[in-house]
Amino acid sequence: MHRFLIAAAHKSSGKTSVSVGLAAELSRRGLAVQAFKKGPDYIDPMWLAAASGRSCRNLDFNLCTPDELQREFARHAAQADVCLVEGNKGLYDGLDLEGCNSNAALAQLLELPVVLVLDARGMTRGIAPLILGYQAFERSLRIAGVILSRLGGQRHEAKLRAVIEHYTDVPVLGAMHEDPSLAISSRHIGLTPTNEDGAAKSRIALLAAAVARQVDIERLLAATVSKVPLPAALPLARPAQLRVRIPQEPSRQVESIPLAVLQEFSRQAGSRPVPQELSRQAGSRSLVVPQGLSRQAGSRPVSQGLSRQAQSKPLVIPQGLSRPAEAKLLVIQQGLSRPAGSRPLVVPRGLPLVVGIARDRAFGFYYPDDLEALERAGAKLRFFDTLRDARLPRVDALIVGGGFPEVFMRELEANACLRGEIRAAIEGGMPAYAECGGLMYLARSLSWRGETRRMVGAIAGDVVMHERPVGRGYVRLVPTESHPWRDRGEEQLEIPAHEFHYSSIEGLAPGTRFAYRVARGFGVDGKSDGIVINNLLANYSHLRSAGSCNWAQRFVGFVRERADARHAVPAQLSAVY
Repeated sequence: MHRFLIAAAHKSSGKTSVSVGLAAELSRRGLAVQAFKKGPDYIDPMWLAAASGRSCRNLDFNLCTPDELQREFARHAAQADVCLVEGNKGLYDGLDLEGCNSNAALAQLLELPVVLVLDARGMTRGIAPLILGYQAFERSLRIAGVILSRLGGQRHEAKLRAVIEHYTDVPVLGAMHEDPSLAISSRHIGLTPTNEDGAAKSRIALLAAAVARQVDIERLLAATVSKVPLPAALPLARPAQLRVRIPQEPSRQVESIPLAVLQEFSRQAGSRPVPQELSRQAGSRSLVVPQGLSRQAGSRPVSQGLSRQAQSKPLVIPQGLSRPAEAKLLVIQQGLSRPAGSRPLVVPRGLPLVVGIARDRAFGFYYPDDLEALERAGAKLRFFDTLRDARLPRVDALIVGGGFPEVFMRELEANACLRGEIRAAIEGGMPAYAECGGLMYLARSLSWRGETRRMVGAIAGDVVMHERPVGRGYVRLVPTESHPWRDRGEEQLEIPAHEFHYSSIEGLAPGTRFAYRVARGFGVDGKSDGIVINNLLANYSHLRSAGSCNWAQRFVGFVRERADARHAVPAQLSAVY
């Protein structure tokens, strides 16, 4: 296996272009490349994932413990031939004086050699003391080689190679000449994401070809081969499904029959729909009740609006519904009989919840780990396009992540039908979670460069873009009593997060509820973050379901509680523990 960290002396040295080109060229040669990105970043990982054909994983000292970083690295490195870790900023840059969270610290933690990308514009002999200083500053760190970047031509390259060979023992693994056609375009928050760049594939191919011409791939692989065994990494466990108990008579504990069971009866036994107000949501399939589940003498009604039948049929289990292990039997209560020989009805646990996720050109900032954590918690993910989809899919909850809604605010405003459905869903109590760009989209309006466009309007506030960042960097959040899915019984510790936004939200009502007190960072107003409206939580801060912040599992648990409460049928049809 080959493992290495690509770092630089400072930001904007060309290391992302080199990293993307290397990932693409190594993959083209048939090697399985697993890319990683240090720190909180969404855009660089998009490019690395597109180049390698695998999801890029983030490694962040501020959101994970060192042990968790080692396990995360090992888990994803195990199935790869090459592990490429792209650093952020400079090799030794970090938040503290000792550099405990620097790129160098990550390289030491994971036992990675360093490939140093050096922006050599305007340099000749001065590059030697730069390399020697980087070697001397941290003797335990191994610099496997350098890749020179942004060179002025063949003559410039020859001078630099001669200087480095004469004064140092560090090999030159490559020399990338300045080429504007290879540049990935940037704007106010960083590189243009791949979900917006229609030419991303061709640009990656150009970078791969440039790396193939100007980097000695065989020498790089020889310098970064590793025989150090990976640390043991246990597979991620699927957390237990969370269900809510629907309050019933105090003499017995019951759990409502899931919707899918009733639908199965509908298909096989003949049925009639429950009135529209009892359906899962507007536009979804009707909840059905088999014929024969009628009101009988002494029983409570199934629901208001269901009339009593003159001749009620007994409840019979259709053939093919088997009882899974540990399932609970249906107890037929108060006049509903079960014919002899019929099978007992089972109440399956953990029916999948459907979480709708906005993923398109406007919204694409999602950690792969978070999406996987949502699935492990029992959610089925359904992606939708805020720019093209006129209708909201059938879902139990919504997530709108970060992105660049300001760039697409005309198209977002034009899709009025979807905006209206999202607003109606949130106002109707659907659980929803939004981060940064998602918060901007759910607000009343968005203003940028003298233009104002209408957004969803679920949040009664107006978003304004500014020339300079409003909030940038790592954040510490403390949950408040208004948090819709916090654990009320646990000690409330500070939650690590990060933010990077050029916008602010104005005109919020004085009584607006917030889910977090900001201990470090800015959030909405420097004191609070996490706007709470009905079952919506909208932050400027980005969370990651890692370390002590298991937000994905908690959100799915909250969604299941709300879904169970919404889909509950009266005690007439219930399962007794």
